[in-house]
Amino acid sequence: MKEKKEHVRNSSFYKFFKEHKKIRICTITVGAIASTFLIVNLGRYVKDVIYNYFVMTQEFYFNSTKLKENNASYSIDYWNGTTDPYTISIDVNSLDNSLKAAKKDIDYKITCTTSSDVDCYMSGTSNTVNGTLLATEEDHTNNHTVTIVPHRTFENVGDKVTVTVTAESTSPFKKTLSANFTLIVGKYGITYSIEDAETQPYLTSTITESQSTCTVTENFGTYRVGDTLSAGAYAGLSAADRKKCVSATITLNFDASKYRLDTTSAIYKSATNVRTQTIDGYNYVNRITFVIGPESSLAIKFYKLDPSVDNSYPIVTNSPVIVMTAE
Repeated sequence: MKEKKEHVRNSSFYKFFKEHKKIRICTITVGAIASTFLIVNLGRYVKDVIYNYFVMTQEFYFNSTKLKENNASYSIDYWNGTTDPYTISIDVNSLDNSLKAAKKDIDYKITCTTSSDVDCYMSGTSNTVNGTLLATEEDHTNNHTVTIVPHRTFENVGDKVTVTVTAESTSPFKKTLSANFTLIVGKYGITYSIEDAETQPYLTSTITESQSTCTVTENFGTYRVGDTLSAGAYAGLSAADRKKCVSATITLNFDASKYRLDTTSAIYKSATNVRTQTIDGYNYVNRITFVIGPESSLAIKFYKLDPSVDNSYPIVTNSPVIVMTAE
């Protein structure tokens, strides 16, 4: 043992710290701070676990599809960037699962906050709303709408704003749920979403173009390449000529082994380009390109080979299973 101690004292590591008192003190201090930090955070974690277990034994449940205890984050990559109001649906519920719910009323408040470039409202002109989840309600769920109103137009791809939504139960126990929603301009004027639900046999991709003009890409009638037409003039064109005046060119990519395009749709018939994927000797569409006109909205149906999956975008999934690009 004595030889071992002598070996430690004679080591270069020991000598270095013995000769450099300031470094030794700093190292000890940093180690103590790090240890304290870990202990404090571990203590908070244990406290949260115990508290959550306690409130569950009291049959208290306060949850949300979108808001989470650890502050969920969602990216809405296809935001049109215009000054039009943008809405997000938020639910809160008093469910543990489909068979178990809270047996007491739960009072709560839900608030939205955002940057100086936009306003957000939970109802009317307020960013906060109070509510109660009634134990007597059959679905034990309340739905709220967050309305986001930009102060200005965001035209540059990549421009973004973030809105934070927080729901806090105030009685009989406290619990906080929250989420950040980041709206990002993908192409000015274009918004994109996927509507879906568990057990639903199909999903719907919705594309909206809010710009009020289109650009002529091919000569027709009295119009020449580069001319700009209003939405009213575009509406008066024939189906063939509408392909020659474009607000945006849309491409959808997807895995045909999981999702099948409804080939009876008008989009399929008017497509400018289609690519297929061979599965079990058959060709199925896995990429389609088409043009979209001004002030228009399209709903495109895809059949799901696995109906149990909810592919809703951007809320349930951050990465769309039907990937859109716009030019």
